[in-house]
Amino acid sequence: MEIDFLNPEQIINMGGPYVGILNINKEPICENVIIDNYIIKDNLIYFIVYNDESKWARDNYFSIFYYDNIKKKLFEIQKKFQAIFLKKFVNEDSIKIYKAFHDTFENHFIVDISKTPHKEVF
Repeated sequence: MEIDFLNPEQIINMGGPYVGILNINKEPICENVIIDNYIIKDNLIYFIVYNDESKWARDNYFSIFYYDNIKKKLFEIQKKFQAIFLKKFVNEDSIKIYKAFHDTFENHFIVDISKTPHKEVF
């Protein structure tokens, strides 16, 4: 699976995070994706999307998406975050997540993706 990002831009004027268009195998998959924070598991890639809902910061949020590279389908996990960093899978269905844009603080929790509602995007 070939992964790259196009048109990177900063979303918070404090040195990041940066978002861009996620390309998989040279095909655009999703916009506003946090650059270089993704996890690949089998034929799935999990990543973070910045949801820019309004000009007010309180209305904007981050969410976890995943793309099935075999079925060519995109899904959103129905949970909102103010800041998030994907670290790794800790077991078959759970991801270790940090409440920041990096993993340098021990402020993390585990999300069981099998028990969190999902929505098909396409």
